[in-house]
Amino acid sequence: TIISVGFLNNLYDLLQADPDLVASKVDKLVLMGGVAYDEFNFVRHDLVDQSAYVIENWPTPIIFSQEGVHIRTGAALADTAEENPVRMAYYKWFDDAFDDRSSWDQIAVLYGVRGASDYFEEVSRDGGRLANGYTWPMTPGHRMYLEHKLSTSEMAAIIEELMIRAPASATSD
Repeated sequence: TIISVGFLNNLYDLLQADPDLVASKVDKLVLMGGVAYDEFNFVRHDLVDQSAYVIENWPTPIIFSQEGVHIRTGAALADTAEENPVRMAYYKWFDDAFDDRSSWDQIAVLYGVRGASDYFEEVSRDGGRLANGYTWPMTPGHRMYLEHKLSTSEMAAIIEELMIRAPASATSD
């Protein structure tokens, strides 16, 4: 499983260099980004054509993870051990303070690691569209997007519990 929480230029380069490797080694691709006119992950830095190429030519299932704007996490990190690297990342992001922020990245990673579980539904209705006019259909088992099954507060609690866990090295003696 590959989880992408940013731009697709590296995946484009990989697909150009060795599509057979991708087909033989990658089970699925989880893309954090919107399926309708994503304004950030699939278009910034003039990468919309590369994004379209990846979506069109990726040989294994792609699951689009666009959830997270209302699932806010991070403030609880104020009460975690200073060794927690996630704690420091949030602290620095918010100019030496702790605050909640939207959890787009965490949702994509949660799905990528745990699958649909009881958290998500893999939806294959409708289609996607990029700013350059490229469109694609959602098809079961090939191109799908996620909808969360739980409330936003339940999803936030699951993610925060994972974020505030002590690093493995701090718990093994």
